Amino acid sequence: MNVTALIAISGALAALGCGSDDKSDDSDGSGDGAGGSGPSTLCAAAAGPINPAALLDDFEDGDADLAMNEGRQSQWWMTPDGTTGESTPLEGAVLPERIVGGRCEKSLYGLHLSGQGFTDWGAALSVSLRWEDGPGEVPVDLSQYRGVRFFARAGELNTATLRFGVHDVHTHGKGGICDPNTMEVGVGCWDSFGIDVKPLDTEWNEYSIGFASLKQRDFGVKAELDLSQVYQIDFVVSPNSIFDVWLDDVWLFE
Repeated sequence: MNVTALIAISGALAALGCGSDDKSDDSDGSGDGAGGSGPSTLCAAAAGPINPAALLDDFEDGDADLAMNEGRQSQWWMTPDGTTGESTPLEGAVLPERIVGGRCEKSLYGLHLSGQGFTDWGAALSVSLRWEDGPGEVPVDLSQYRGVRFFARAGELNTATLRFGVHDVHTHGKGGICDPNTMEVGVGCWDSFGIDVKPLDTEWNEYSIGFASLKQRDFGVKAELDLSQVYQIDFVVSPNSIFDVWLDDVWLFE
């Protein structure tokens, strides 16, 4: 493995592309991170972070750059697994795409990735949380936050599973703990702390992922997530699939 970078309303509101189910974690962050109960008005003016500094990106500026809050600075990046597949965008920086009709009449841009044919681990939409000239990726402290919220939906042809993941000092190749040059179980890098984003359907839905719900897949260095040293978050589509996924309004919550 060689990865280097990755709720009820109805009627007129539903016609605007807003989902009807809240995909939220348990209040203590110990649930599965993708299920929950209770309605939430996705198109409410209050949707989004209470603390503006918690915003990672809303994509409305039309560029690939992460929102520069609390010292975070980097770009969204697409990384395929290197097998014979095709994707839009191709490998490299990912620019927001206009959402036809908008989402809830407020959000006009989101990230969109589509493709097929990857047969190893799939493809990753990733963002490092801080990039500096010289050292490159450096960790940031997210220990004041309990998790990440975002909106997502799939296209009608999508067959892929979408996995949200976090890389910390133990799993990232720059952390100095795992070995990025080996695939040896218990030694290698990129075994992120993650969870599948589900259910993922063709309606826009809000997902609330508690950090406490994230688990590794046990192929790399085994550890506990260190939120004081987080390098990267990613959204990975599964291999041997057709993927068509939209992402919008990503923020941290306390």
